Amino acid sequence: MEYTSSPHSLVNTHSLTFFKRRTIQSYLFYTCAFFTFFCVQKAGFEWKWCHLFFSYEFGFLKRGLIGQLFRILSIPTNWSNFALFSSLMLNGVIFTFHNLLKNMENLAFLAFSVFFICSPVLLRNLVHDWGRFDQIAIMLVFSLIYFTDNIYKYRTVLCVSPVLLFIHEGTLLWVFPTLLAITFINDRKSAYALAPAWIICAAVILKWGNLNMDPALYGAKLIEWAKPIPVYENVVSTLTDSTEQAIKASVPVLLENVRSAHGIESICIFLSIIPLLAFIKNKMLTVFALGSLLCGSVLFVVAVDHFRWVSLLCFIVLFYLLYAYRSNQIRWQKIFYSYLIVLGVLGLFIDPIGIFVPYGQTP
Repeated sequence: MEYTSSPHSLVNTHSLTFFKRRTIQSYLFYTCAFFTFFCVQKAGFEWKWCHLFFSYEFGFLKRGLIGQLFRILSIPTNWSNFALFSSLMLNGVIFTFHNLLKNMENLAFLAFSVFFICSPVLLRNLVHDWGRFDQIAIMLVFSLIYFTDNIYKYRTVLCVSPVLLFIHEGTLLWVFPTLLAITFINDRKSAYALAPAWIICAAVILKWGNLNMDPALYGAKLIEWAKPIPVYENVVSTLTDSTEQAIKASVPVLLENVRSAHGIESICIFLSIIPLLAFIKNKMLTVFALGSLLCGSVLFVVAVDHFRWVSLLCFIVLFYLLYAYRSNQIRWQKIFYSYLIVLGVLGLFIDPIGIFVPYGQTP
């Protein structure tokens, strides 16, 4: 007897075929990513504005690179340009991440997409904690992982990586160990050149990264430049405080945050993401990942951006997972993808992990 497909089964077949097309999946990814961009509340704390006013005009100052470029190019530091620059950074993260996904199998594409878009510590946090220069570092690491199969492009991206230190010195703790580990496994010769370059740049910042004028006067100058944008009066302290002063300021806030409801929630999210490292076959890669997380955790002690550090540690885990996938080092793949999807979907019910009340100030 001849079998005839029912209209219902034909519709299902065509629907599945439609959604299996990579171009359709890519459009869905971008649509969801930009929907997240517009729907998540952007935290508009004044601290983010301040980064654009730091420059080298009154001394070689850490974090002054972006602001200096704004001044060299005569770009006004108004709200429109701040919003445009922040949007470009976020779009860069979305674009580079999609390039890593576009050649993955369908289930992997879905799993990583859901995890990246829905998790409160990844894209949603970048949107919430808008204007952070961390997004430049995330773009660079995504690009580096993407070029692991092209040694010349890989080394080109690696050569510009020390510039991240001049954008924010904290990248020495949360970016450099990951770059060094991945480079050591992927291109050992480059690893021997990468470490001295970062060390030299860090030494330059430590030696000469200071103001040539009184910090109080510089703070007043920043406030004057920023008008009518409000700026914290004590904004310069984070640039001029010693490590000892920074630790004294950070530890009490850390103890308070850990005991808060949001702090407990953040710890639980992070602990739910750590088991993903168990899916990596390469034991050396797993050890490197744990080492990178340990280095990044130092930031909790020396800086008060504690919820931000939770997000960046989770990005470190994502970096290693993406590298492991591209090098065929993921075990129990179906369970792994299911776990990613579950974490992503559950994350929709949790607020983004950003700086809600920074430096003891009320937003």
